[in-house]
Amino acid sequence: SDGAAQDWFGMSIALTDEYMVVGSPGDDGGSIYVYTLDNNGNWGNEQKLVTPDNGGNDFFGYSVSISGNTIVAGAHINNAGFVNSGAAYVFKIDGNGQWGFAQKLTAFDASPNYYFGSTVFVSDNYMAIQSAGDIINNNSGAVYMFEQDINGVWNYVQKLSHDNPSTEAWFGSALSISGDHVVIGNALDS
Repeated sequence: SDGAAQDWFGMSIALTDEYMVVGSPGDDGGSIYVYTLDNNGNWGNEQKLVTPDNGGNDFFGYSVSISGNTIVAGAHINNAGFVNSGAAYVFKIDGNGQWGFAQKLTAFDASPNYYFGSTVFVSDNYMAIQSAGDIINNNSGAVYMFEQDINGVWNYVQKLSHDNPSTEAWFGSALSISGDHVVIGNALDS
């Protein structure tokens, strides 16, 4: 790799039987590296991915997740409409084994310091993306659910938040999806 000091290589990691994704959010606005497992059990065939709108200190790769032919990576301080409103980027693999940009996701109700993309998780046709700075809920966080349609496009479905949000509780600090169930961590809830 092309690692340098302050790249934060390894800040986030996701793994399948075939691919390993490593986030490097300090690498010139952020990047992710995708490695392929070969028949001898070695990781190689490195591919570096960046966003098409690499805007500087976006921290792209702060969070990553992979499922099947889909990678999602958060850039929680991307200025998508507002300062630090955040974004998540979806990448798909093509028939030649190369990963490419597919879609940029943002919160429909974003505001400054929203930090959408702080935590991400994808499983099959469902995706969960955390917004750590949801001001509507006392900065307690919120999770946005997306579903992939038959054309491979990710569409917003629902916003989830704590029933009784406490200030800066970080609802969505950990995410997991299995089938049609989602589990949401709330790290700082009192």
